[in-house]
Amino acid sequence: MILFRKALSNASRSLRLALVLALAGTVSACQTMKDSAPVCETGASARPEGCPLVLVAAEFANTTEAALSAAIPVMASPAVTARESPPAAAAPSRRGGQLSLAEMMRRTLAVSPSTGLAQAIELELGAGVAVSRAAFLPQLSLQGGTGQSLNGSFHTSTYRDYWADRNVAGAWRNDVSLSGSQLIYDFGASRADLDRAVKARDAQSLRVMAAAEEAALSAAQAYVKVQESRELLALAKENLVALQGIETLISRSEQNGNGTQADMKRVRARVVDAESTVVDQDLDLKVAIEKFRRLAQTDPDGLQTAPTLQASLPANASQALTEAAKNSPQLLAGAIAVAAAQAEVSSIVSAEMPRLGLTLDASQKNYRANRTRSEVDATGLLTLTYKLADGGLSSAKREQASARITQAEMRLASDRLDVELAVRQGYLQLSSLRSKAQGLGEGVSASAKARELYREQFTGGKRSLLELLEVQTSYYTARYNAITNGYEQRRVTYAILKAVGGLRNAVARRA
Repeated sequence: MILFRKALSNASRSLRLALVLALAGTVSACQTMKDSAPVCETGASARPEGCPLVLVAAEFANTTEAALSAAIPVMASPAVTARESPPAAAAPSRRGGQLSLAEMMRRTLAVSPSTGLAQAIELELGAGVAVSRAAFLPQLSLQGGTGQSLNGSFHTSTYRDYWADRNVAGAWRNDVSLSGSQLIYDFGASRADLDRAVKARDAQSLRVMAAAEEAALSAAQAYVKVQESRELLALAKENLVALQGIETLISRSEQNGNGTQADMKRVRARVVDAESTVVDQDLDLKVAIEKFRRLAQTDPDGLQTAPTLQASLPANASQALTEAAKNSPQLLAGAIAVAAAQAEVSSIVSAEMPRLGLTLDASQKNYRANRTRSEVDATGLLTLTYKLADGGLSSAKREQASARITQAEMRLASDRLDVELAVRQGYLQLSSLRSKAQGLGEGVSASAKARELYREQFTGGKRSLLELLEVQTSYYTARYNAITNGYEQRRVTYAILKAVGGLRNAVARRA
């Protein structure tokens, strides 16, 4: 009995020591994770303005645990390579009761489903980083149970007077066990998996910004479309009023015996065409307003003049492509996605290597029968695990990950071609529109003067009705082309800035 009591006392001390070591390692590791929390957040709604430009976050901060001697890498936060739009308090919303483009963009981003979806995916991948980081932390599990004892190795004990009777073989048992494990070294498998998770989160953070740029472009186009439709509707109504005036003039001439029925029908046909144009322009305006409402969840009652933003454009297409390679969130996200796929392959390859870890187990078995007895067992083992065969699972995973690398590379190549096409085509369109702008302005001025002269000369009998109608049509066409040219320049400029990744910045600076 004296030997039994000594063994029980030693086992109890071992159990207490194992519990203290496991809890100390857990508390110290959790404090390390708290102290090493990144300062630069990845969320699109909480990203600070001063985060540095880093394409791939891969810094590790290793903290040595006193009890477990385990290094836990902490991945740095993703880079912010383009800036978010300023918050609502910083953006001027209305001037004199008019809605600005910056405010319209802010409202659109606040309610955009595509941006919200991208942010939700970012949150999911951010949680995935914590999942991968958990491999470096101590793992603890507690188990308890009660039930009937059936059979076991206790029959080989030297204490035959206790183990041979119903005290054990038929006893009621209450068991409690505590298990803990800590990774020591796995040839970089967990580190590579954490690197993959961080890069995937970084890529999605940039996709959030790309989705915001896309939503901002849609908002800008809707804003410009409403203003353009309003001007074209006003022009169509003005043209209708002018033709109705000519119709009245011809009607009076006919009553005085100077006009013909053919002249009246000719003018009437032009008036009907003008009325149809007014109806079409009114429909275009209503459609534009509905799209504006859907995007911004507000009515475009009063709008400030849409900014041209041409001062924010790079000098030429080559410079724009250079800036896009540095600042476009779409291209940067694709590059980091490739790096994430490569890190996944590294993780799978490293996982095939041995794994070294520390395992702590403590258990207590309580037999309750004619005589109550307790067994206490505590172990601390340094374990080496190596998988000899897995049925080809690792090889298949490597092939899957390699295929994902190819997919990411092809997506990146496609995105680069799309951006290059958008930029080069945009600069060609902008050059053509600019070259026509001066001529269109001169055409409006000349046709306006000609219209006044022709009207005076028609009253004096020096011009025919056909000439008067033609000069009115020329004036309307010149003004129509000038209006559409100006707004088309804005649309092309916005599209180029979006491709480069600087549309929201340009609008914020202009505001």
